[in-house]
Amino acid sequence: MKAVLEAGCVALVIDSVNSENIGKSVTLISWCAAGELFNAPDGTCGRMPENTGGWLCAGEIVCGGKMSVSMRDFRRYGWCVFTPQYLMPMNGDPFGHLYDGHKELCNT
Repeated sequence: MKAVLEAGCVALVIDSVNSENIGKSVTLISWCAAGELFNAPDGTCGRMPENTGGWLCAGEIVCGGKMSVSMRDFRRYGWCVFTPQYLMPMNGDPFGHLYDGHKELCNT
């Protein structure tokens, strides 16, 4: 089974604007499309930038920057939004792609 990013799965943060998040695991809550409004787990409202979407995630992570809706500086703990290239899914078999088409045949 190939590992994929989907709501409810656990992923490893492999890159981040906030370097303290790298190496931490997060739970993917929902996909937020470009320009979409979202409600974070702590009740904070935000808006995705118009040019990119991302996964709203929860975990022992830090989110810092500017909220598109209020344009105020903020620093929140426990949630963040990551683009897919910053996440590595931890579900499934990470080596499954090595086995495809290389199955051994047994003599019976």
